[in-house]
Amino acid sequence: MTEQYLPDQSNIRSICLKCIRARGIALPAGYADLGGLARCSCCAEVADCRDPDVLRRYAEAGIPPSVAFLNFPLLRHPLSGDRLHMSSIEAFILAATGGDIDD
Repeated sequence: MTEQYLPDQSNIRSICLKCIRARGIALPAGYADLGGLARCSCCAEVADCRDPDVLRRYAEAGIPPSVAFLNFPLLRHPLSGDRLHMSSIEAFILAATGGDIDD
């Protein structure tokens, strides 16, 4: 069995459920089911993935999981669609919470 590459935490964009369990990564309660199809940053498999930083940020901002699921991007690097930076996620949060993006 070969050891899987674990990038430093700043390079994790999408992580599959197998790698989440193997590495003991905690996701915010209620947000653990929010994800989508992506290439895992750890094992490189195409699978149902989560973006821990994005989910933690939604939880911190008080955005309910059901609202995040319906209205917000769940992955910064989905298999299909645009790639996003964390600054884009912050802009979505500020717009939804009434914050001023220019601050």
